[in-house]
Amino acid sequence: MKILKALILLLCIGTAFIFSGCEKEPVNIKPLNTDFLLGRIYRGDKIYQEFIYENKKLIRVNYYSSDTVYNYETYEYDEAGRAIKKGNSYGYYETYEYGKSGRYVKLNLYYEGDVIYKTTEYIYNGDGNIEKGIVSFDDADKWNISYTYDSEGNVITRTEGVAGESQFYMSYSEYEYDDKNNPRYNWGLPTDIVQHNNPVKYYTENLLMCSIPPNYEYEYEYNQYGYPVTEFRKIVNVVYMNKLYVDTFYYEYVK
Repeated sequence: MKILKALILLLCIGTAFIFSGCEKEPVNIKPLNTDFLLGRIYRGDKIYQEFIYENKKLIRVNYYSSDTVYNYETYEYDEAGRAIKKGNSYGYYETYEYGKSGRYVKLNLYYEGDVIYKTTEYIYNGDGNIEKGIVSFDDADKWNISYTYDSEGNVITRTEGVAGESQFYMSYSEYEYDDKNNPRYNWGLPTDIVQHNNPVKYYTENLLMCSIPPNYEYEYEYNQYGYPVTEFRKIVNVVYMNKLYVDTFYYEYVK
């Protein structure tokens, strides 16, 4: 029960975006272009997020409200330049492990102190994409994650459910994309939700969340290099004063 309550708490705090098995390289992996790194995102005329780098590696993300940092994330790297730890102001953190080929193979989540709360291990398919995630608590497998991809290697569905019960799932996410460059991909951080391009639709269901999760549609304006500079974000399942909720975000880049 304690574990379930902790999991629900983690899911309610927010959702902000291998692997033993086949060693074949992913067929759709694109080279990182670190000439375009997000510096800030503004929500209207107010700063919303700030990204800080060291040697072109993302080391800190600040989240703002009313021009004040209310939350932050930090990243640490090994000598090979691979992210090995992500921390935040709430106190819990993640660590990342890599296989012999250099691939990210395991996520460890620490919720209280230095005790591992949850681990996720991933298995690749023949194309080099993540085929399956295995989520465990206290060394016992609890559920599995499955993925599907488009022709560009973007994740288009992610389904998390109880192992061995294919008819029941706890969370389901579905994405659609544009054909332009996603600046968040340039960070090169380990993730199971690979997005070379920018999402234009995001649909999700989650049976463990405390409220109905928002579903989004996005439109963008781009610079001459195909990176977004303006984002129009619409929450399609939230209505305020008989209108759909729409936000405008402005992207600022650093080099």
